[in-house]
Amino acid sequence: MLSLRTLSALILTLVIVGCGSGGAGLPEGETGTVSGIVKLDGKPVAQGTGITFMRDSDGAIASGVCDSGGGYVLKMKGGLSIVAGTYRVAVTAPNPTAGMSPEQAMELAAANKLPKESDNAIPERYRNLTESTIIFEVKPTSNSFDLEMVSQ
Repeated sequence: MLSLRTLSALILTLVIVGCGSGGAGLPEGETGTVSGIVKLDGKPVAQGTGITFMRDSDGAIASGVCDSGGGYVLKMKGGLSIVAGTYRVAVTAPNPTAGMSPEQAMELAAANKLPKESDNAIPERYRNLTESTIIFEVKPTSNSFDLEMVSQ
C-alpha cells in the first residue's frame, strides 16, 4: 500500500506532467502575424476596441486591442504568431471601466457618470463572433487586415 507521502508525490508528478506544454502551446500548423486598422464609418475606432479572430476548424482564438488610431496586432496564447487558417472576425466596444479600480467604477456608476459603451457603439452584426460573416484567411506570412465597418 502506498504511503500518503508517496501518493502525494505521485499526484504532484502527474499534475506537473499533465500541465506541460502540450495544452499550453499554439495549435499545430504554420504561423503568420496579423495586424491592421479598424474603422467605423471611415473613422478609426476608439482606443481599447477589441478585435477577435476565431478559427473555423477548431475554435482557436487570436485577439488584439486597438490603439487610438484604430491599429491592432493580434496575439494568440500570448505571442504574435497566429496559426494559419480561416477565421471569423468580431469587433467589440471598449470596456467603459477598463483601467479603473472596482471602487472607481462603483463611484461613477452610483453617480450615473459611468462612460457609456454606446459612445463607441459597434453594430451588432460585427460583435457576434459565432455568427460573423467577416472571414479572413491567415496565411503563414505577415498578414494585413484592415476592417471598414459601417453603421447602417
